[in-house]
Amino acid sequence: MNSKKLDEDVLKEARFWEDFDIEAMKYGMPYWVDYQNAQYLNTPKRFLWSDPEIDKILYGDVKRRLLNSLPAESKVLDIGCGGGWLSLELARRGHHVVGIDIAEKRIEIAIDTAKKNNQEIDYRVCSLEDLGPDECFDVIVSFGTIHHFPNIEEELERVKALLKDDGLFIIVENCSNLFRNFADWFRKAILKRDNSSRSPFEDAASHKVVSEVRERFNVNKESFSLAFTKISAEVIDLLPFDLPRGVHYSLLRLIKIIDNGCTALKLFRGETVFMWCSK
Repeated sequence: MNSKKLDEDVLKEARFWEDFDIEAMKYGMPYWVDYQNAQYLNTPKRFLWSDPEIDKILYGDVKRRLLNSLPAESKVLDIGCGGGWLSLELARRGHHVVGIDIAEKRIEIAIDTAKKNNQEIDYRVCSLEDLGPDECFDVIVSFGTIHHFPNIEEELERVKALLKDDGLFIIVENCSNLFRNFADWFRKAILKRDNSSRSPFEDAASHKVVSEVRERFNVNKESFSLAFTKISAEVIDLLPFDLPRGVHYSLLRLIKIIDNGCTALKLFRGETVFMWCSK
């Protein structure tokens, strides 16, 4: 990869996630590396995203929807694959997967995990601009990636160029930070804690994901979810005491049911968007 093309802030983002993964893997298998074999990460400091069950409550339905929506044996590009959970799940379902990320250590983790699971995945340390014009894909997937791109307009044009004429672009992305901003305020103003767990480009383009995708692609399906369940999980995690896991799970499931009802009635627009697009 020609790293000179990447500015220092983007490399800082990559290092943030490399350090994040390396630290997490000291305590077990994170769900964002191997979804099927994920373990609870018993970290010294309480950490919301250490629990695969919470991820299933929040994202289990949308992950199943994504994985079940691809045509059989597709050639798939996984943008910002990170530790590789999505690439691995797609390969397990018989797809031919190319996973790209600019974080070299995350790609090393993904390669090692794929080998341990006897899956052949073409992982590359590169960005979209490093892919040649001769490479075209049946499906391009972005799960929680493009909202980190400060130059989202350019990246979406690159996606379009890499997509076959009859191909699909599927995204699951954060598209708002209203409730996230509240959680950050609560953490800093009330609890006097910093927000050091946020990556440098967290939500860099969340506010314009939907509009920029709509401008460049034909959106065949679109749905919103998680208006306030995700942020409820974060607020619960900030409590000065630990809830029993069973109580925590039950409370989040109840909130998710209410959340689903509110978004279905369009009382709130969810902060996560699922978009199924074509050229």
